[in-house]
Amino acid sequence: MNPKTQVIEQAIMDLEENREMVSQIYNEYRETKQGPGYYKKVEELDAAMEKAREERTNIAVRLFRDYVDYQGNPVVGNPNEAFYDPNPTPIFSVGDFHRGRPGGRHFPRTMPAITGARTKHAQTGRSTLKRIDKFIEQLKYKMKKRKDLQESNLFQLTEAKLKQMILDEMKSNLPLADQEMLRRDIDKVRTLSAEIDMLREISRMPSGFEGRTNVVSSAELEQSIKDMEDLYHRIQTLDNEVRAIANKYDIEFYFDEPGNEDLIRLMKNKFRRKSL
Repeated sequence: MNPKTQVIEQAIMDLEENREMVSQIYNEYRETKQGPGYYKKVEELDAAMEKAREERTNIAVRLFRDYVDYQGNPVVGNPNEAFYDPNPTPIFSVGDFHRGRPGGRHFPRTMPAITGARTKHAQTGRSTLKRIDKFIEQLKYKMKKRKDLQESNLFQLTEAKLKQMILDEMKSNLPLADQEMLRRDIDKVRTLSAEIDMLREISRMPSGFEGRTNVVSSAELEQSIKDMEDLYHRIQTLDNEVRAIANKYDIEFYFDEPGNEDLIRLMKNKFRRKSL
């Protein structure tokens, strides 16, 4: 495999592991209530988030050859934190990644987005998760587009084959029974999520009373209200089933999005665990 590609692939896997830590910290912050010990708890969560940022700094050092701090000093990483490499082989310039809104002007970054100052606080965990997700997508995009990141021999691996090899390696760390259970639960989340998405779409449809010239009877109105209540109750029931599966794998936070793709991605990461 292209050694540069290996650097990126490893960085993506490490970022996904780090993302899970950030997600757990942020979810714990969201559930922390005001009261005695509140500020001490927030300080502890901020410290945990700072530790996660240090881990991402180690990853960034492995990727960027010109990574410097605000004083212009080279960033070398923290050997006491995970993902540290004493002899990194960086392949990007920080300026290879841009900031800006889609369709607008884009400017080269001067610092990696995943290690910004705002990423070290528990309160900003949601935006940190988005930064990590976007950065992973950017890494994958550059692997597809940059010629120096492509295989140069006749035995070039296709993207699908590479993903399968990684998945097979991750699967090998789990007992077969756990693998099968995880596959079944992932399929169940997909089925439940498809029904949730369909019902939510139905709930956004017009009631059917719009444009009617005759008076809506109280019976019709009551039936319409009951139908909507039943619809929302069904959505909540299905959502609780999804949440139960997430809890089964200690996934406390995930984005509520169509298809629950964020949850499914986090569940797939469990293939890397030696036990569930």
